[in-house]
Amino acid sequence: MASSFTSATSFLPKTLTTRRAPFRKIRSASALTVRSIFTGIVEEMGRVRHVGPTDAGGFELRIGASTVLGGVGLGDSISVNGTCLTVSRFDDSEFTVGLSPETLRRTSLSALAEGSPVNLERALQPTTRMGGHFVQGHVDCTGEIVSVDPEEDSLWVKVRVDAPDDAVHRAERVYYGGRDEPDRGRGL
Repeated sequence: MASSFTSATSFLPKTLTTRRAPFRKIRSASALTVRSIFTGIVEEMGRVRHVGPTDAGGFELRIGASTVLGGVGLGDSISVNGTCLTVSRFDDSEFTVGLSPETLRRTSLSALAEGSPVNLERALQPTTRMGGHFVQGHVDCTGEIVSVDPEEDSLWVKVRVDAPDDAVHRAERVYYGGRDEPDRGRGL
Protein backbone atom coordinates (compact mmCIF):
# COMPACT_ATOMS: atom_id res chain seq x y z
CA MET A 1 0.00 0.00 0.00
CA ALA A 2 1.53 3.34 -1.00
CA SER A 3 0.83 6.17 1.42
CA SER A 4 1.87 9.77 1.09
CA PHE A 5 2.37 12.06 4.05
CA THR A 6 4.22 15.11 5.31
CA SER A 7 5.33 16.21 8.74
CA ALA A 8 2.21 18.38 9.11
CA THR A 9 -0.87 16.57 10.39
CA SER A 10 -3.30 18.51 8.20
CA PHE A 11 -1.74 16.90 5.13
CA LEU A 12 -1.85 13.33 6.43
CA PRO A 13 -4.16 10.94 4.61
CA LYS A 14 -7.11 9.73 6.64
CA THR A 15 -5.62 6.26 7.07
CA LEU A 16 -2.73 7.71 9.04
CA THR A 17 -4.80 9.95 11.28
CA THR A 18 -7.75 7.70 12.09
CA ARG A 19 -6.51 4.09 12.18
CA ARG A 20 -5.57 2.66 15.54
CA ALA A 21 -3.52 -0.41 16.36
CA PRO A 22 -5.54 -3.17 18.05
CA PHE A 23 -5.08 -3.64 21.79
CA ARG A 24 -2.55 -6.35 22.58
CA LYS A 25 -1.87 -7.81 25.99
CA ILE A 26 1.79 -7.57 26.95
CA ARG A 27 2.96 -10.94 28.18
CA SER A 28 5.86 -9.77 30.34
CA ALA A 29 7.61 -6.67 31.53
CA SER A 30 10.59 -7.61 29.36
CA ALA A 31 8.45 -6.85 26.30
CA LEU A 32 8.65 -3.18 27.35
CA THR A 33 12.43 -3.13 27.71
CA VAL A 34 14.12 -0.70 25.37
CA ARG A 35 17.75 -1.64 24.96
CA SER A 36 19.04 1.47 23.19
CA ILE A 37 17.89 5.06 22.89
CA PHE A 38 19.49 7.78 20.78
CA THR A 39 19.02 11.57 20.60
CA GLY A 40 19.02 11.85 16.81
CA ILE A 41 21.99 14.23 17.03
CA VAL A 42 24.90 13.02 14.91
CA GLU A 43 28.15 12.73 16.90
CA GLU A 44 30.42 12.24 13.91
CA MET A 45 30.57 11.30 10.27
CA GLY A 46 32.17 7.93 9.69
CA ARG A 47 33.31 6.36 6.44
CA VAL A 48 32.35 2.90 5.14
CA ARG A 49 35.47 0.75 4.80
CA HIS A 50 33.74 -2.46 3.77
CA VAL A 51 30.22 -3.73 3.16
CA GLY A 52 29.48 -7.20 1.90
CA PRO A 53 28.60 -10.83 2.55
CA THR A 54 30.23 -12.95 5.24
CA ASP A 55 31.35 -16.58 4.99
CA ALA A 56 28.45 -17.51 7.29
CA GLY A 57 25.86 -16.22 4.82
CA GLY A 58 25.09 -12.86 6.44
CA PHE A 59 26.31 -9.37 5.68
CA GLU A 60 28.61 -7.02 7.55
CA LEU A 61 29.41 -3.34 7.53
CA ARG A 62 32.79 -2.00 8.69
CA ILE A 63 33.02 1.73 9.43
CA GLY A 64 35.99 3.97 10.14
CA ALA A 65 35.29 6.22 13.12
CA SER A 66 36.86 7.83 16.18
CA THR A 67 34.42 9.63 18.52
CA VAL A 68 31.82 6.85 18.72
CA LEU A 69 34.54 4.34 19.59
CA GLY A 70 35.16 6.08 22.93
CA GLY A 71 34.04 3.62 25.59
CA VAL A 72 32.53 1.19 23.05
CA GLY A 73 32.22 -2.52 23.87
CA LEU A 74 31.10 -5.67 22.11
CA GLY A 75 27.32 -5.73 21.86
CA ASP A 76 26.94 -1.95 22.24
CA SER A 77 24.53 -0.14 19.94
CA ILE A 78 25.60 2.55 17.49
CA SER A 79 23.16 4.40 15.25
CA VAL A 80 24.35 4.31 11.63
CA ASN A 81 22.33 6.68 9.41
CA GLY A 82 19.55 6.47 12.00
CA THR A 83 19.50 2.65 12.21
CA CYS A 84 20.36 0.97 15.52
CA LEU A 85 23.11 -1.62 14.89
CA THR A 86 25.10 -3.87 17.25
CA VAL A 87 28.91 -3.76 17.42
CA SER A 88 30.37 -7.20 16.68
CA ARG A 89 34.06 -6.17 16.39
CA PHE A 90 36.04 -2.99 16.94
CA ASP A 91 39.51 -1.55 17.37
CA ASP A 92 40.80 1.99 17.86
CA SER A 93 39.89 3.15 14.33
CA GLU A 94 36.85 1.16 13.16
CA PHE A 95 33.93 -1.03 14.15
CA THR A 96 31.94 -3.79 12.46
CA VAL A 97 28.22 -4.53 12.64
CA GLY A 98 26.17 -7.35 11.18
CA LEU A 99 23.36 -6.64 8.73
CA SER A 100 20.44 -9.02 8.39
CA PRO A 101 18.57 -9.33 5.09
CA GLU A 102 15.59 -7.69 6.84
CA THR A 103 17.73 -4.69 7.85
CA LEU A 104 18.95 -4.36 4.27
CA ARG A 105 15.36 -4.49 2.95
CA ARG A 106 13.93 -1.93 5.39
CA THR A 107 16.73 0.65 5.47
CA SER A 108 18.87 2.66 3.07
CA LEU A 109 21.98 0.78 4.24
CA SER A 110 21.89 -1.48 1.16
CA ALA A 111 22.89 1.57 -0.94
CA LEU A 112 26.17 2.03 0.96
CA ALA A 113 29.49 1.39 -0.77
CA GLU A 114 33.12 1.59 0.29
CA GLY A 115 33.90 5.25 0.97
CA SER A 116 30.29 6.29 1.67
CA PRO A 117 29.90 8.80 4.53
CA VAL A 118 27.58 7.73 7.35
CA ASN A 119 26.04 9.54 10.33
CA LEU A 120 27.03 7.97 13.66
CA GLU A 121 25.74 8.28 17.22
CA ARG A 122 26.32 6.23 20.36
CA ALA A 123 23.37 5.09 22.44
CA LEU A 124 22.49 7.26 25.44
CA GLN A 125 23.67 6.36 28.91
CA PRO A 126 21.80 7.30 32.10
CA THR A 127 24.35 10.06 32.71
CA THR A 128 24.20 11.48 29.16
CA ARG A 129 22.85 14.98 28.68
CA MET A 130 19.68 14.80 26.62
CA GLY A 131 20.20 17.25 23.75
CA GLY A 132 17.70 15.95 21.19
CA HIS A 133 14.72 13.68 21.65
CA PHE A 134 14.28 9.95 22.22
CA VAL A 135 14.90 7.89 19.07
CA GLN A 136 15.06 4.09 19.06
CA GLY A 137 16.66 3.65 15.65
CA HIS A 138 14.22 0.94 14.57
CA VAL A 139 13.42 1.28 10.88
CA ASP A 140 10.16 0.00 9.36
CA CYS A 141 10.65 1.00 5.73
CA THR A 142 12.24 3.51 3.40
CA GLY A 143 10.48 6.32 1.58
CA GLU A 144 10.87 8.53 -1.45
CA ILE A 145 11.00 12.31 -1.03
CA VAL A 146 8.33 13.60 -3.40
CA SER A 147 8.62 17.31 -2.70
CA VAL A 148 10.40 19.80 -0.47
CA ASP A 149 8.63 23.14 -0.04
CA PRO A 150 10.21 25.98 1.98
CA GLU A 151 8.04 28.00 4.36
CA GLU A 152 9.91 30.81 6.11
CA ASP A 153 12.74 29.08 8.02
CA SER A 154 11.17 25.59 7.78
CA LEU A 155 10.64 22.88 5.19
CA TRP A 156 7.54 20.83 4.36
CA VAL A 157 8.79 17.45 3.23
CA LYS A 158 6.35 15.13 1.48
CA VAL A 159 7.38 11.46 1.58
CA ARG A 160 5.85 8.50 -0.27
CA VAL A 161 6.23 5.10 1.38
CA ASP A 162 5.31 1.54 0.49
CA ALA A 163 4.81 0.09 3.92
CA PRO A 164 3.04 -2.75 5.68
CA ASP A 165 -0.01 -1.78 7.76
CA ASP A 166 1.89 -2.02 11.06
CA ALA A 167 4.39 0.55 9.79
CA VAL A 168 1.53 2.88 8.86
CA HIS A 169 0.28 2.70 12.46
CA ARG A 170 3.75 3.62 13.74
CA ALA A 171 4.05 6.42 11.17
CA GLU A 172 0.84 7.89 12.54
CA ARG A 173 2.43 8.22 15.97
CA VAL A 174 5.66 9.67 14.59
CA TYR A 175 4.28 12.17 12.10
CA TYR A 176 1.28 13.22 14.15
CA GLY A 177 3.73 14.70 16.64
CA GLY A 178 5.77 16.35 13.90
CA ARG A 179 8.93 14.38 14.70
CA ASP A 180 11.09 12.77 12.08
CA GLU A 181 14.43 11.04 11.89
CA PRO A 182 15.30 10.96 8.22
CA ASP A 183 18.69 9.73 7.14
CA ARG A 184 20.18 13.21 7.01
CA GLY A 185 23.21 11.96 5.09
CA ARG A 186 21.07 11.13 2.06
CA GLY A 187 19.66 14.32 0.64
CA LEU A 188 18.45 16.56 3.46
